[in-house]
Amino acid sequence: MNQEVKEYYERLLIHFGIMNLGEKTIKIYKSIAINFLSKLSISPLDVKTEQLEMFIFEKNASRTKEQALTVLKHLYRNIFKQPEKVNYIPIPKREEYLPDILTPQEVFLICNHPKNIKHKAILTLIYSCALRISESINIKFEHINTQNRSLKIKSGKGRKDRFVPLPQDTINLLKQYCTEWNPQNRGVYLFSGQKLGKQYSVKSIQTKFNEAIINIGIKKDVTVHSLRHSRATHWLDNGVDIRKIQVALGHKRVTTTEIYTHVSIQSMVPVFDLADEQIKKDSLLYNKQKSIHAI
Repeated sequence: MNQEVKEYYERLLIHFGIMNLGEKTIKIYKSIAINFLSKLSISPLDVKTEQLEMFIFEKNASRTKEQALTVLKHLYRNIFKQPEKVNYIPIPKREEYLPDILTPQEVFLICNHPKNIKHKAILTLIYSCALRISESINIKFEHINTQNRSLKIKSGKGRKDRFVPLPQDTINLLKQYCTEWNPQNRGVYLFSGQKLGKQYSVKSIQTKFNEAIINIGIKKDVTVHSLRHSRATHWLDNGVDIRKIQVALGHKRVTTTEIYTHVSIQSMVPVFDLADEQIKKDSLLYNKQKSIHAI
């Protein structure tokens, strides 16, 4: 990367910093920007729209294509001041994959599989509060309110705070964990890692989850994040309003939450059964009226 390009890249990082994007998002955008800029054999100012489209086209997943387009738009609109080169590049359409959902019985087996209460507590908390794995390791003691049974998620995805309901059974399990492990002595985090004052590692949670899946014999394509998907679906199955689920999950738009209406067949069946019963009644009434007119 020559000096000119390096200066452009540094300005882009400042631009991302001003936008106050999340750590993970910035990491992805930086990787895409380096990938694009380091491959250039000419000045980025001389690159044509066709070359930009080819860079996006070469990405495999639609999500990656969309992220590449976002980075190029930031570069050419805000850094290079050549918006015309990206303004008319079409936004890639995302594939719509439905996540595999664990049954309540499978969730129970997974959360209770570890012998260590700390691992049980982590997996149970992720499920019961529908947390992202990154949110679970960032929980501090001050975020837990046992009086009103709520958990504060500090700077979740998109740097947004939110409150989620904390079930009493989960509170009881956390109290048992704190009694046995006394995590308060290791720092401010509810789940601390090996190093004093540091969070528990994401990899350790993934390992315990995968061990449970293998030993229980679950064949579904699931990850720790599937606990969050499953919780949202179970809420919907049991009559929780989708707007409340949206708030609990921290979704900016309800359309994001609506994916669970596609996988929540249990909540759909009673509704369609009622409709079928009414259709049958209407059909019988029609046939009865038809018979009367025929006399």
